[in-house]
Amino acid sequence: MRIVVVGYGTAGSAAAGYARRFCRECKVIVVERRRYAVFHPCSIPEAIAGLVSFESLREEKPLTPGVEAVLGKRVVDGGGGFIELEDGVRIEYDRLILATGATPLVPGSLREAVGLSGVYTLRDVEDGVRIREKALSSSKAVVIGGGAIGLEVAVALNMLGLKVSVFEMMPHILPGMLDGDMARMAEALLASRGIEVLTNNPARLVEERGGRLRVVGDKQEREADLVVLAVGVRPDTTLAERMGVKTGSLGGIMVDKHMETSVSGIYAAGDNAEVRDLVSGNMTLAMLASPAFRQGRAAGINAAGGSAEYKGTVKPWIVNLHDAAVGGAGISLEAAEKIGMDAVAARIQAYNKPQYMPGAERISVKLVASRDDGRILGVEVFGKADITGLVDVTASLIRLGADVWSAVELENAYMPRFSEVYTPLYVAAEAAARRLERGRRR
Repeated sequence: MRIVVVGYGTAGSAAAGYARRFCRECKVIVVERRRYAVFHPCSIPEAIAGLVSFESLREEKPLTPGVEAVLGKRVVDGGGGFIELEDGVRIEYDRLILATGATPLVPGSLREAVGLSGVYTLRDVEDGVRIREKALSSSKAVVIGGGAIGLEVAVALNMLGLKVSVFEMMPHILPGMLDGDMARMAEALLASRGIEVLTNNPARLVEERGGRLRVVGDKQEREADLVVLAVGVRPDTTLAERMGVKTGSLGGIMVDKHMETSVSGIYAAGDNAEVRDLVSGNMTLAMLASPAFRQGRAAGINAAGGSAEYKGTVKPWIVNLHDAAVGGAGISLEAAEKIGMDAVAARIQAYNKPQYMPGAERISVKLVASRDDGRILGVEVFGKADITGLVDVTASLIRLGADVWSAVELENAYMPRFSEVYTPLYVAAEAAARRLERGRRR
């Protein structure tokens, strides 16, 4: 059997690798538009800042031995058992996996700005190289978009010594991911470093004037030498639609629990696929590496004749703010209320280790739970300590449908150098439990 994977990002590499492992006799072919097999997009902001080299983010060979790679070629058409490359070459398949990812979203009012010198989007390593080169000869930058990518780029440019302004159209940064109270903590940190965050200020125009760029928002405008458009991304479904594969209301490819599309024998995984949100039950676009990997795993196994399921996502995430981080999983209180869920939240601050130990830091945690049964719906975390474990554990509890009382009962490893007996998660869960119990006694 011949399995073809289009796209070799996180989802595509997982799909190809697991297809090859599950079916040793299958021929697995990957087609990737880049001229190198693998790159690590989540570390591009660190490379812009100079913390790692751009060369270290590229890998020339496929991650899995035995996978054939066709590099530097775009797939322009396909269906009916073949795909067609831009040079006219056709590659036949028995099973096809679409892992085409996402492309930067540029609103109509800003599309003309993309052609201006000094204005960039960020999709791959080459974009990062161009941004760093421009930054090294610049003094002012504007980042349009206060989401995860925008903030990490803003921090990177700030580390290079640029005066950075972030234009965000919503009332706070990381909309849909954080509640306003938690977002303001991150905004205060950014402000303390000289990063200006202009909320409720959607960018309407970017123009060149006197050799400099001018970004005009609803309320404020700024001059800059460098502008990065980080408004968001959209699923890349161009090829899927040409092949007659159905897309959903969110613009992503519709898949079932086996990651199979509406066309038998064609699978999709990663940023281009709509999957189930395990908290709300609604369809969502995960747009994160961890869900993309799991989706690719299921698609690869199933394309090779297996029966793996991808039940859905709780979207665990972390945004790097250099010496601090903000992260979460599940849904925020604002998001829960927006879709009609009756939820409560408890916000606390607690130390990651005993205060007398070096490196002790206060971590802010907001736990969101169902008012009806105490089921954990989401978590938001901010702090200068490593928050990865806290986000991961809570994401697992959310995925398992655990309630706040289950979180209180969790036993954790205690060692003063590394952890507290009463962890920040425990403190947050106990606070949420008390709030729920008080509400029931009324």
